[in-house]
Amino acid sequence: MRVALRVAYDGSRYHGFQYQPDVPTIEGALRKALSELGLELVGYASRTDAGAHARYQVVVVEGDPELAQPDPINARLPKDIRVIAKTEVHEEFDPRRDALRKEYRYFLGPLNRPEAAARAARKLEGKHDFSAFRREDGRNPIITVERCELVEITPNAYVLRVVAPRFLWEMVRRIAGFVWEVGHGLREEGDAEALLSGKFEPSKKPRCLPAEGLILWHIEYDEVRFERTKAWFEDHKVIQLGGRLLLRLPEGAESC
Repeated sequence: MRVALRVAYDGSRYHGFQYQPDVPTIEGALRKALSELGLELVGYASRTDAGAHARYQVVVVEGDPELAQPDPINARLPKDIRVIAKTEVHEEFDPRRDALRKEYRYFLGPLNRPEAAARAARKLEGKHDFSAFRREDGRNPIITVERCELVEITPNAYVLRVVAPRFLWEMVRRIAGFVWEVGHGLREEGDAEALLSGKFEPSKKPRCLPAEGLILWHIEYDEVRFERTKAWFEDHKVIQLGGRLLLRLPEGAESC
């Protein structure tokens, strides 16, 4: 049996999840800590961008299950990366392909036209061509967005929730960019139809908001349940991170 670990992190100091030589990454820090225990990282659910955060990343490790415990791993990790739960999984488990759906949240801050922004978000739900909401990577752009919802978490401070079985490169950040533009009167909510048609002017693509406002919030699997442990990531840490993100308004965002 392999062990799946649920990992949370503040990605502010890191150049993304995926390992890169000579720069700090989440995967690099995890591999170093795991290797000291004779464990090997063999898979992960999502390759988050530089500066992005996670409340619910999933990695799979091989080695002695007795050593694949949150406490000894956390003792070897930086404080802004925490293993918060574990569970045993079968040898064929793939944390990326076996995910039923993922939820991302983007912290948008205040909006001048929140009602229009909320309607714009809802227009993106359903099965559409999201070519206008990605950086080209050759993957099929037809995706079913199960939920795209604007939530007011404090007076005039908003978070965008996006749920789908899979996502394209920069997709959530560009969806957030579209909703933010509508919320500030820079674009009309009706523009969604043209953007989702697959026939759009490249210059009209939504801006790509900074990764610093993005959190990988949840991943749903079939019959995978994580054991709650002493190392469970305290909710107040997520709340504190969210509060910081709301102060980083994406007004200076440039298109990627």
